Amino acid sequence: MKAKSFILMLAAAVLLASCTTPARIGYLRDMEYNTPYITSKPPELKLKTYDNLTIHVYSTVDELLAVPFNTGAEETYTIDVDGNINFPVIGKIYVEGLTINQLKEEISYRINSSGYMKDPLVNVTLNNFTVTVLGETGQGVVSITDHSMNILQLIAQSGGTSPASKIR
Repeated sequence: MKAKSFILMLAAAVLLASCTTPARIGYLRDMEYNTPYITSKPPELKLKTYDNLTIHVYSTVDELLAVPFNTGAEETYTIDVDGNINFPVIGKIYVEGLTINQLKEEISYRINSSGYMKDPLVNVTLNNFTVTVLGETGQGVVSITDHSMNILQLIAQSGGTSPASKIR
């Protein structure tokens, strides 16, 4: 009877000693909980040859005014080898080296100054922004549509980390 009690007490002691609290998430080990972190604003991307853009023009007055600038359901433009796009009504625009915001302002300025429409709203989206993920993650090329994506979202979208990955 004493042997059974001793074995039960020993087993209980071993089980209780092996209980530990789980470690923090591996990606965030060096971060303090409930502490705000200030991040820097990423630099704006500069357009380059062969970038593929979607450009849509809207009118604040009458949507019919914007129709000539919108070629169809999908307004996509590829920057040619000379750095230009051929935009409806306006014609050639040199866009290589501009940021997306600068291109929006340029198209808006040209439409406004030509007298076609007052205060047009221009939406520009970069369609071919991709990131290549290598290493002990789900490897591959991830297409970025949301330019506010963070590194954890990128790792998750690429398939997460493998069990062999070592997180420091």
